[in-house]
Amino acid sequence: MASDYKNYAEALFELAKEEGSLEEVFEEISVLDEIFSENKEYFKIFSSPAVSSDEKNSLIDKAFSGCNPTLVKFLKYLASFGALSVFPKIKKDFSDFYYEEIGVVCAEVKSAKALTEDELNRLKEKLEAKTKKKVLLKNEVSPELLGGAILKYDGKELDGSVKAKLDLLKRSFS
Repeated sequence: MASDYKNYAEALFELAKEEGSLEEVFEEISVLDEIFSENKEYFKIFSSPAVSSDEKNSLIDKAFSGCNPTLVKFLKYLASFGALSVFPKIKKDFSDFYYEEIGVVCAEVKSAKALTEDELNRLKEKLEAKTKKKVLLKNEVSPELLGGAILKYDGKELDGSVKAKLDLLKRSFS
């Protein structure tokens, strides 16, 4: 099951796209991911063999009645074989498909200290010029980098951290 979550994300993506509800499903799947991450009990309930399929379906109908019907059916499908716990991975892959569809690149910059708004904006502008796409940029603080930064986007990684430079220097003396 764990290796199939990308296929599940793609199937949900294609269904939502066909229905014309891609943006709605993207927004709802993001909210559901937050709900599930804050309430781990959902995973226990929906993976328990003590809870019948009918009970699981009823619980999903009640809890998520305001959601897109395709998304509700998808949740029921995952719950039917106790696989709701892979929802966060499915959400991530669905988001990747969605952002690619709308021409957005997700990027992450790890730095020893939080970057200022101005630094983030300049980096975002450079990435947008380079990729010719809108960029969503997230900054993660990792003090162990000592200085500099690591930039990840579009499957690429640029490591300009002081730690990486020190590691390279250390290897050259070995």
